Amino acid sequence: MHPQTLRKYERLGLVQPARTIGSMRLYSDAEIERLRLIKVLVEDAGVNLDRLLAPRSVAVVGASPRVDTYGHQALDNLVAADFDGPVFGVHPRETEVLGIRCYPSLSDLPEVPDAIVIATPAATVPGLIEEAGQLGVGGAV
Repeated sequence: MHPQTLRKYERLGLVQPARTIGSMRLYSDAEIERLRLIKVLVEDAGVNLDRLLAPRSVAVVGASPRVDTYGHQALDNLVAADFDGPVFGVHPRETEVLGIRCYPSLSDLPEVPDAIVIATPAATVPGLIEEAGQLGVGGAV
């Protein structure tokens, strides 16, 4: 595997060398094989993991003013971490949660986010993934 690819995966936190000797990094055979599979499944398919693992913008689908919800916690974590990019809420009725503007759907966002956090009932996930893919969202959690 090309050294630049290995360094990229290191930066993304997908791999760590088994040993380092000076500037040389040594990886286990199992780790190399796992990375080959990731490369085939992800990079060769044209997917950019950077948009999911190091997003420049994030939308929380299911942002909620209710403190006991995953949508509220996800949005609160982004705010508390001083995320350095646009953060959007998506909720069909709320217009703002935690000072973050909310939009009725992904299609209504002012820009396509790099990543989305889905915090809605399981039955809604396939439709949201399909909408996100059609819009060009980089990834979903």
